Amino acid sequence: MDWTSLISFFLILIVWGTSLYAERIGGRSSSFAVRVARRGLFGSLFILACILAYMSREQFLAWQGNELSRYLVPPYRDWGYFIGYAYRHLWAPYVVSACAGAAIACAAAYANRRRGGIFFEAEEPYFIAFAVFIIGHPGWVAYLLVVLAAYLFVSVGRLLMSRKAERVPFYRFWLPCAVLAFAVRAYLVRYGWYADLFM
Repeated sequence: MDWTSLISFFLILIVWGTSLYAERIGGRSSSFAVRVARRGLFGSLFILACILAYMSREQFLAWQGNELSRYLVPPYRDWGYFIGYAYRHLWAPYVVSACAGAAIACAAAYANRRRGGIFFEAEEPYFIAFAVFIIGHPGWVAYLLVVLAAYLFVSVGRLLMSRKAERVPFYRFWLPCAVLAFAVRAYLVRYGWYADLFM
């Protein structure tokens, strides 16, 4: 497991814990809960950007200090090659998942606003964006599949137990599903077809 994956996993646990605390203190959709969810999302974006910048710097210094690879960085080669390499191998999974998370969260917030707030609590789009972003690419696809499977499992279980079809609130499932999707991603990453499927 690389550093970004390990830190991402701990960020999931931290945001999950603080969201449970915020829900207990302020209740769902309170300004405190929304503020905690928003800060968790943007704080995680900042932390991972700093880590990726540090890893890019270390990669540059490693190449610069090696007898053979120093010809891949300036002054022997232009910056474009190194920036392209760093983007493809370090930044791209999180840039793609951040864009996917933003798109999914905006769609969820828009649908919720159009229907008068019946689908999600105010902080749930932040949870969705955070989970999709932090898993990385292509792990966010596994996350969406885990969310769908968990929702179907809980809905069918509730239907069988209560004999009534009712909507299941998913408030407490977004971040635990991220932990489960992280485990699924760690398992699937061993197979080359998984990474090649989406890149």
